[in-house]
Amino acid sequence: MHKVLTRLSIWLLGALLVVAAPVTFAQQAELSASLQSSDNGVLFVLRNNTADTLSVLRWETPLESELTQDVFDVVSSNYANRARYSGRLIKRGKPEPQDYLRIKAGESVSAVVSLAEYYQIAGDGQHNVSFNGEFEVHKQASNKSILSSRTASKVVNISTRPVAVNLVAVPERAFARVGGYNSCSADQQAQLPADLNASEVITRDARVALSSLPVNERASSPRYLHWFGEYSAARYSTVLDIYQKAEQVMGDGSIQFNCNCDDQVFAYVFPIDPFKVYLCNLYWTAPQTGTDSRAGTILHELSHFPEVGDTDDNAYGAVSAANLARSDPASAVNNADSVEYFAENTPFRAISNGTGTPTPAVQYSPLQLGVAASQSVSESDSVYYQVSGADFVELTTLEGDADLYIYSSAARDNELCQRNSTGSTDRCEVASTSTVYIAVVGYASSRYSIVAGRSATSINSEVLSPGNAQTRSVAANQSQYFTVTGANSVEITSSVGDADLYVYSNDSRNESAVICSSRNNSADSVVDACPLDGSTVFVTVFGFTDTQYVIAASAPVVSEDPVVQPQSLPNDSGGGGKFSLWFAMALTMLLMLRRRKVMLPLRRLGVMK
Repeated sequence: MHKVLTRLSIWLLGALLVVAAPVTFAQQAELSASLQSSDNGVLFVLRNNTADTLSVLRWETPLESELTQDVFDVVSSNYANRARYSGRLIKRGKPEPQDYLRIKAGESVSAVVSLAEYYQIAGDGQHNVSFNGEFEVHKQASNKSILSSRTASKVVNISTRPVAVNLVAVPERAFARVGGYNSCSADQQAQLPADLNASEVITRDARVALSSLPVNERASSPRYLHWFGEYSAARYSTVLDIYQKAEQVMGDGSIQFNCNCDDQVFAYVFPIDPFKVYLCNLYWTAPQTGTDSRAGTILHELSHFPEVGDTDDNAYGAVSAANLARSDPASAVNNADSVEYFAENTPFRAISNGTGTPTPAVQYSPLQLGVAASQSVSESDSVYYQVSGADFVELTTLEGDADLYIYSSAARDNELCQRNSTGSTDRCEVASTSTVYIAVVGYASSRYSIVAGRSATSINSEVLSPGNAQTRSVAANQSQYFTVTGANSVEITSSVGDADLYVYSNDSRNESAVICSSRNNSADSVVDACPLDGSTVFVTVFGFTDTQYVIAASAPVVSEDPVVQPQSLPNDSGGGGKFSLWFAMALTMLLMLRRRKVMLPLRRLGVMK
């Protein structure tokens, strides 16, 4: 009996463990974390162990650009001292989509945390470090559902085993302070310390973002690539060094502000006279943070000093700076505006894409000659096109401000033309038989229409006679040209691939001259046709893919029945004409009398009523 009770107790205990296990183990299995020793810190790795994509809130976790919560236990090797957290604690609003990090099923994300920057290390040497924190987790895949009030979320607690880390104490961070003023009013002197502190914050955030990004993710960092271009270890180190030195200058009280400037610019410096910054009219009307802010302006000017970065002004403005990153990364890392915009980070761009793999190559949409394409582009973003055989490319901004850039290669390393006027139309003369690559860049969020075309004199057009079908081949994104006269229709039949038909009223072959096109036909139709009125028209066949096709123009149908022309009565200018008229009248009366004589007997016989 005792054995039976013992076995029953064991069975009940096991059943309770099985029932209780999902509550504990499910949380542990959903996300798991681990630590590895790194340079004066740890490499934090978070893994998604589920079959779903999880969205994780970065806030107050090692996945944020700067540590903002005491989530590490940093204890000296003899357990005599626990390091005190000295980082920021933040009051926040509601999270935005960019505050979440999506982790695909089975994938991991990582971040390097320089612990000595966030904890007061009493002495150099080995420390035992463990993580103990919370993650807000959503299973929804889209940012829209993340922010929905109906979205269910859960908080997952995660702890790790301690790892041994060698830490070196760093001097306590000095906060930004102004070294002196010259010709600054009392109000200006009251404002500038806050501006300098805001500049120090974005500078430090930029440094932490760069230094914390794992090496295997640096070549694919969306934020770095946008402002500094293709990754190289040397250029990355150059940028990081600028922020480190700027932060040091801001903290040691070396900066002197001179407010004696009435120019319509933001600010200026004399690089040989550190660290005097002259503030001008546009500075005082700028916002404290955000794009082209007061905080960013201070960083911009400091980067010019050789003691900080020795930067130049290679490109002004967010759009030009982003284009410089694509075309000349070496100049981008030496451009003061690029240093500023990376730190301001408005609009937000993540420092990590969470994959460690290169970002995909730019996708170019084909432009069809003479056919306008309409689209929208966000501020500082780009939309890309390619076209072959165009003489010109014309961009019409319908709303906002968009700019036009033309390149000779898909790598966009050889600029043929740029137009960034404030007017509504930007036009580049291309005059190239080869393919050119186009970037439409949003100086502001914009709606636009873009068209590429050829001048009438440059098109080699073949005459297509009605009733004479021709078989042709056209490569993808290429065009062939015909002229047709005296036809009532023209059509193409794609036997292999897909070709499109465009018919124009004149040889400009632009959008305003379109009579009809394949846009009027079914998308999956192999026959594209256009009715004509017999006048001369100008035809373009565009290869949507590599295509073999037959083109034919139909002649107007001529009836084979003889046409009888009505005969007019002779005029009465002569006697013969009058005689014919009297003769016709007499004949009519005779017939009527004859009919009366015939009909009367029939009525009497009852045959007719």
